[in-house]
Amino acid sequence: MMSRLMNRPSPPARWVLLDRHAWALVVALALPALIPTLMPGWFEGHDDLHIYRLIEYDRALRDGQVPPRWFPDISAGYGNPHPIYYAPLFYLTAETFHLAGLDVILSLKAAIVVFTLVAAVFMFFYARSFFGTPAAVVAAAAYTYAPYRMLDLYVREAFSECTVFAFLPALLLAWHNLRARGSRRDVICGALAMAAMSTSHTITTMLVPPLLVAYALLLSVRGRGPAGARRWRWLGRAALSAVVGCAIAGFFLVPAFLERNEINLTTYTSQYLQYHKHFVYPIQLLWWPWGFGMSLEGLKDQMSFRMGLGLIAGGIAAVLALPKLRRRDRVAAAHVTFFLGVTVMAIFLMLPISALVWDLLPPMKFVQFPWRFLMLTALSTSFLSGAAFFALATSPPAPARGKGAAPAQRDTTKKP
Repeated sequence: MMSRLMNRPSPPARWVLLDRHAWALVVALALPALIPTLMPGWFEGHDDLHIYRLIEYDRALRDGQVPPRWFPDISAGYGNPHPIYYAPLFYLTAETFHLAGLDVILSLKAAIVVFTLVAAVFMFFYARSFFGTPAAVVAAAAYTYAPYRMLDLYVREAFSECTVFAFLPALLLAWHNLRARGSRRDVICGALAMAAMSTSHTITTMLVPPLLVAYALLLSVRGRGPAGARRWRWLGRAALSAVVGCAIAGFFLVPAFLERNEINLTTYTSQYLQYHKHFVYPIQLLWWPWGFGMSLEGLKDQMSFRMGLGLIAGGIAAVLALPKLRRRDRVAAAHVTFFLGVTVMAIFLMLPISALVWDLLPPMKFVQFPWRFLMLTALSTSFLSGAAFFALATSPPAPARGKGAAPAQRDTTKKP
């Protein structure tokens, strides 16, 4: 008995063990979000063609199309070049489960589970790089239950768009680590994250390049790592990882680009899909009835575009805690300021007052729905919720130094 008491690990050791395996807690907290997915049968939503697409994907692969380029049976039997233009990662993942022996419906559900959990875990590791484990758990939970992510999953059934949620924080984490450490592993991780992002959803990934450019500027000016003239050197490694990632995704990106004029692109920007018809009004961002209908013009929408009162409260709390956070960690505070800016800009681009910006930037018409910027507010306000928890906690933990996170360093950006 005495020997067992003497050999019992000390409290600090137990906390280190808990910190090391906190990702498992994040996974457990995300599981309730998957309850509708785990129920027997299939759930209906706006896009009910996933079963047919996976069947066609499977047939194309078994016929020797690697990767698939043509679905032979859809479009009334005439066939369709859908896989050339529609990002394949979700279906490739589901097909992997199907080839392993699961039926079509279970394979689709398995892919949903994978990307939901991956999104939660990557947000956890990204937020932990700045705020420590408890705050990172808060950020991951907020990200998992963000209303727009749930809307994508259970109302719109936009599974490919929902896949993007998994790799936004992964890409930001990779670039953060590239700036802080710049190791070969970080370059590889950045390339894989870029490849995954580029094959997740064709339209939504159009929102990512401007975000990455702004984030690269933030990291160069106010990131952990070398200061002075050396602060810009990491951009070469970041560019390398981005190019390699796009090269990995080239099997999809190159044909989609070269054959873009072989289809009628106006189909995707006209009539119902005109962005002018889908701006959001401020009241809808605060609260709107949760429905399963369509996005309509004006205030006639039959689906909800709420940001989430909890996420809005987290963003407000982060603003109030910003002075306190600046005294603790100026790098983390700079990231909070950055994500506050992302939130404001994303909200602006969803409102009717931004119509002139949309008109002046023709490529934006392919985004189709201004409310797609809710994906960025989900990312930013989840991060801000973790920041608020960190700043307002009575005894905030130090940022994690464990595996998967950049080592904490002093802010050296004030040096010349």
